[in-house]
Amino acid sequence: MKKLIILFLLLSIQICLSNYIDDLRTTAKAETGDNLIVFYFEMAACFKYYIEPDLIISHLVQQNELKNFKIIGIVVCDRDIELKIFKKEHKWEFPLYRDDGNARTNLNAPYDSFCTVINAENKLLHLKPGTPEANYNKIIDFISE
Repeated sequence: MKKLIILFLLLSIQICLSNYIDDLRTTAKAETGDNLIVFYFEMAACFKYYIEPDLIISHLVQQNELKNFKIIGIVVCDRDIELKIFKKEHKWEFPLYRDDGNARTNLNAPYDSFCTVINAENKLLHLKPGTPEANYNKIIDFISE
């Protein structure tokens, strides 16, 4: 009985995760087989918080890898107007998704992760801030597996 309950809970978590990933893919206009990079943002964060995502995206462009990814920013905010303000202030060129504060939880990501990569098979890689080049290499290695 205990194993059955655990199996049920794991299946329920997987279904919720899959639905959330599907929502993100729809917002990013990604197809089922596309790789997705999700960057987490907060409206009042320090400017340093935005540097690493920009540098990783620059690496993707320089190495002609951007074509292999759809990028989406998840912003902790309450209203769509805040997304518009974020987009304008940070010159964000990619789709944005409004977060109620639970995005990391919904993707099973640690609180200190700044990005989650979702590969074509919906496997997840959570990255913590570090060296942009090292994180870029982790992303490329992950999708190449």
